[in-house]
Amino acid sequence: MDGSPDDFVTPEAIRRGLERKGRKYRDAGAPYIIAICSAKSYADDEDIEDALFREGVGEHRGYFIRSPRAHVSAVLACQRMKPSGFRPRLQLYLNPNAAHPIRGNPFGCELIRYTDCGFVRKPGRSFQELMGLPSPWPGS
Repeated sequence: MDGSPDDFVTPEAIRRGLERKGRKYRDAGAPYIIAICSAKSYADDEDIEDALFREGVGEHRGYFIRSPRAHVSAVLACQRMKPSGFRPRLQLYLNPNAAHPIRGNPFGCELIRYTDCGFVRKPGRSFQELMGLPSPWPGS
């Protein structure tokens, strides 16, 4: 990990991936969750939140803001998922406009809602607990 451009994830790259995955199952008739995973060393909450909820114009708008995307209920985001990753995270971002909202927290991870007042976070189990890994992992 040397801070090279390949170590960073951008909101634009996340949004492009969501666009590709979001075209599937438009009429699922049930909750539809898109899972994304970044093994990049420098992935953070801000990048994912910008990709999903950024206010802006055209391509610079967030995935859930650009249009309602009502067929997508949530995005399950896994960050820094590799053995050498620092503080891996698993978070479920709920779509405020979902036609089929998620009930409860099926994954047990951190649950994030976007409201007029900003982000509301409900803590979940740690990544180590969710994956059945020893703590501390990957070690001291």
